[in-house]
Amino acid sequence: MQRSSRVLAGLSGFFWGVALALVVLFVFLATMGAFDPLEVIGVTLAVAGLAALCVVHAMLARRHADRRRGDLMQHRERRGF
Repeated sequence: MQRSSRVLAGLSGFFWGVALALVVLFVFLATMGAFDPLEVIGVTLAVAGLAALCVVHAMLARRHADRRRGDLMQHRERRGF
């Protein structure tokens, strides 16, 4: 069970890395003038949605990480160091 959990975590990280890379690539190419974002409005909307999902994922991951650090801090304070 633990191994499948690690595999899913790895695949999730890979997915979010690829998603962020696609958003950055789209912005870079649009900035360089390779295409007009208004001419490919479907792709533009899809990338905007993907960017929004990346932001939501980052916020949730940050909240989860902060919660874990808070528990660790409470244990340290209780022990006195």
